[in-house]
Amino acid sequence: MNNIILPFFCCLLACLFSSCIQSSPSAKVSQTRDKTVMLHWLDLDDNGIVRLTGNDGNLSKSSKPFSGEAIETFEQSPTKSVSQWLEGIKHWTTTEYFYNGRKRRVINYKNGIKNGIAEEYRITGELLRRETYQDGKLNGPKSEWHPNGAKTLEVQMRNAKPHGEALEWYPD
Repeated sequence: MNNIILPFFCCLLACLFSSCIQSSPSAKVSQTRDKTVMLHWLDLDDNGIVRLTGNDGNLSKSSKPFSGEAIETFEQSPTKSVSQWLEGIKHWTTTEYFYNGRKRRVINYKNGIKNGIAEEYRITGELLRRETYQDGKLNGPKSEWHPNGAKTLEVQMRNAKPHGEALEWYPD
């Protein structure tokens, strides 16, 4: 009987602990990341730099700018967002989640400014919108999809304005 229960119990524990581990979306972050903290442990100083608060919740003027991942949760524990920071400024990827655990948005940042691909999803998991940012402005392709997965819109953006033809499709 012990030969059956012990391996089962070990597998159960391994599954529980492995589901708590969250991998980093970017290999770059793991090399420069100081730590992973809860978002509410961070505070913005007078210069707009994010720093880790002290044990009393007050911003420590002497603490260095925060580098690492910050996790924000809903009240009952599912992850609301995971953001990556470098020297006190949002950098790399921020991923937001719906309460059901599915991705809501994935936004890339460079030095605190949107830069690169930004995607938005429906609560059911389908891709809704994909936009390209350069230095905080829409610059490049912008696409949207119907709930059935068919593309509904495609347009090129330059300096946050449509440029050229905009193509639209029906759901079928």
